[in-house]
Amino acid sequence: MTKRYKTLVKLWVANDEQLISATRTFLEEGMGAALGVLSETTAYAERLSTASSELLENARKFSPPQSLIGIEIGTNPKSLRLRIVNELAESPQEVLNCVKRQIKTIWAEADAKEAFRRRVKDSLSVPGSKSMLGYAKIRMETGAQIRARLTNLQKLEIAVWFWKTPEPPFVDSP
Repeated sequence: MTKRYKTLVKLWVANDEQLISATRTFLEEGMGAALGVLSETTAYAERLSTASSELLENARKFSPPQSLIGIEIGTNPKSLRLRIVNELAESPQEVLNCVKRQIKTIWAEADAKEAFRRRVKDSLSVPGSKSMLGYAKIRMETGAQIRARLTNLQKLEIAVWFWKTPEPPFVDSP
């Protein structure tokens, strides 16, 4: 597996609703146009838009106001990778454990559409719950793989991979 990624975007944005909205637009429109020009990554523009939108919204909701949210997009011959890094308003280890449980549950479901339906039911039945509907949407609409971890500074890092080959060369367990 090739591990080195050529960085296409690397930026930090303050956790402010307007700034996050502008960043989502940039990633959706700007990166979509840029990736559309690169023949090997044309198929990734829409999937990147979906994943970045969902992950930025999660980061905005669960980070302290005005904290910084990091975004990095990179490519190599086998994949396109999106990474979002953010501070957490709650206990980092508890949040990580919750996120990993949700990821494991969503990606363990044989049918991505069924995993999404279950998250919708969960979110409707328990108001205010952290049903992680965005992760289920990412799986259903992008077919990406996902990993969650804490950085050395106790920030949450969510990485999503979009494979250029039909089958991923490895399965990264959350």
